Amino acid sequence: MDPFVFAAVLLGAACHAAWNSVLKLRLDPFRTIALIAMASAIVALPALPFVGFPPAAAWPWVLASAFLHLGYYIGLTEAY
Repeated sequence: MDPFVFAAVLLGAACHAAWNSVLKLRLDPFRTIALIAMASAIVALPALPFVGFPPAAAWPWVLASAFLHLGYYIGLTEAY
């Protein structure tokens, strides 16, 4: 396996484990997940000049993904 891909997968797993552990701190789960989502957007913003905006044909998929993730986040916060 390519070392870059391995590092990216490992970083993704570490981020996933970190935000799940933050949710378990007994804070308000919905507020916590909203802060995590905003922080991930802030971290991703510096990449925008390098990758650009998605083409118009991709926007329905972007919105569908956002909608599905919203349902996932609501379900996750209810579980905690």
